[in-house]
Amino acid sequence: MPYQEALALGAMAFFSEKYGDVVRAVSMGPSLELCGGTHVRTTGQIGTFRFSGQSGVAAGVRRIEAVTGSAALRAIRELEQRLASVAEALKAQPEHLVRRVEQLVEERHRLEARLADALKSSGGGSVSGEVTTVNGIELTLADTTSDDRAEIGRIADSFRERRRNAILVLFGSSGRGSIHVTLTDDLVASGRKAGDLVNRIAALSGGKGGGRPAFASAGAGDPTLLGAARAATPELVSAWLDDRQVAGTRGA
Repeated sequence: MPYQEALALGAMAFFSEKYGDVVRAVSMGPSLELCGGTHVRTTGQIGTFRFSGQSGVAAGVRRIEAVTGSAALRAIRELEQRLASVAEALKAQPEHLVRRVEQLVEERHRLEARLADALKSSGGGSVSGEVTTVNGIELTLADTTSDDRAEIGRIADSFRERRRNAILVLFGSSGRGSIHVTLTDDLVASGRKAGDLVNRIAALSGGKGGGRPAFASAGAGDPTLLGAARAATPELVSAWLDDRQVAGTRGA
């Protein structure tokens, strides 16, 4: 039909600059649109229809993408295979997966709460490692396999409770390696910052980091050098404390 006649009937025209004088109008239920591409003779030709995504193509305009026919059936089979793999890993039937995942989430929340309570009640006793005294400061060197920053933060908070003149240096072995430094509140009050110390230690492995005055973390540039960094930590702490004392004397 003529283009203007189609518009008069209420046809949607999204690409007005691309239509000729005569257009093809396609109706489906209450929808009437101008042909913007290839169309099927009937919707039955499409068969199975599965949405695969959407995206923005212009202001206020979304493009919906889908797979149809045999491609849609193939996508459904692939999804079923993935669900079967997940069900096998979780030792559950596919129809029980939702409940199984909910149970795992609940279990994780319980374990996290128990861990938080244990760390809080231990007063820092859960941190075990090599303890030495450097320039009158208690230095603890310890290892951790956790890469959960929240968990490491809880360990740091627990260490700081009920302690004075103490430093904790945690060396993480997971991933590419990490270093975490915790200072007690009295050291922070004297002007010392955990970020300054963690960067000195991390520099030996080619890493760097930062954080709060009482707690800072750094990545290890070369994980194989973490052992050397740990061995050098007491001397680095001693030099760092001397530098702060000299700076404090000059400031006075």
